[in-house]
Amino acid sequence: MLRGEKVVLRPCTKEDIAVLFAEQRADVPGFMLSSSAPWFPVPMETVLASWEPVDDHWSKPLPKSATFAIEENGELAGSVTLWAIDYHHRNGEIGIGLRSDFRGRGLSTDALRVVCHYAFFVLGLHRVRLVTGVRNVPMQKAALAAGFTEEGRHREAWWEGDGFADDVHYGLLDREWRTLLAQQRVR
Repeated sequence: MLRGEKVVLRPCTKEDIAVLFAEQRADVPGFMLSSSAPWFPVPMETVLASWEPVDDHWSKPLPKSATFAIEENGELAGSVTLWAIDYHHRNGEIGIGLRSDFRGRGLSTDALRVVCHYAFFVLGLHRVRLVTGVRNVPMQKAALAAGFTEEGRHREAWWEGDGFADDVHYGLLDREWRTLLAQQRVR
């Protein structure tokens, strides 16, 4: 388990996925703000049959993603995934989603800090990135609070149901993370 100030990140289970999937699929507008894929009425059985928290690294190359459940006070609050891990260039991308009852408490910022620490100190990555829709202001604030730098926008790259919107790209380098740690601005 990985601990932050407010959250604990632990391995995600199929039971977690069932809860998160059901809530995410019930909130179509919220799904559209946080996903790069369109909403489809996918059966739960399909998701659970194909889901793996981490690739089997004993029989395959190193895993390309790791998904953690986010807990607050023992309750499932959401999930965070470090994905598109490139061990040669030492990059990865972070995706995060919180259940609606857990939003607005600073949990995304804390979870981002914890998964960044994992990415930089455990996996030895050099850079992590995060992309969100321009209308997802809470995620933008969480990224900045966790130490990310806005690196740019792609015009009309994000479909949000009523039209196209820009997406916003954030990045964080390991040396920037170490500086934040030294200044005790993050844990």
